[in-house]
Amino acid sequence: MPFDFASANVRDPIEARRFELFALAAPVFRRFGYRGATMKALAFACHLSAPALYHYFPSKLALATYHLTRPRLTWGTVPLRPAAEPLEDLRDAVDMAIAGWPYQRLTLDLAREAGIRLSERKRAERFAEGVWFIGRAVLAVAPSLRRERAEAIARHVLALLVAPDTTGLDADQVFEQACDIIARALAADRQPVSDRHG
Repeated sequence: MPFDFASANVRDPIEARRFELFALAAPVFRRFGYRGATMKALAFACHLSAPALYHYFPSKLALATYHLTRPRLTWGTVPLRPAAEPLEDLRDAVDMAIAGWPYQRLTLDLAREAGIRLSERKRAERFAEGVWFIGRAVLAVAPSLRRERAEAIARHVLALLVAPDTTGLDADQVFEQACDIIARALAADRQPVSDRHG
């Protein structure tokens, strides 16, 4: 069964619901932008009344910038399934990163439209979460790796993830290339040192 990021990423059911509501509201924000989207239209897209949507988000700005303010994962809090195959967790982590990137990008665009400037520190924190998420999954597949090496592999995968904005790659191409990067890195780390240097 595919990994459900919304429920695994947060242990609080309210946060899981907020994650889901942002996904439901995203098409309205994409179509009308921050200024053009109304709480009434956003609530309708979320299958809620406007007052019910305010239960989860105190304002339109809070909804629009949810991915900038939601609880963050750290290396120690990344959810891995104890009974799952490590490769399955890794595959799901890459899938979730691919699926989640459009929401991250939308949130950044909405924040910019609302006049919010994101500091370099905040941007680095957001990137670090992805590194930890994919890095932990890489380490589960190859426990002999050092954490630094797993994080380096994860940074390569995430750099590829943002590539569609500049290269035009589609999600399937990103997934295939991410898998290739991981496979080559893991294969190189399994070779004896004498084989690596010819």
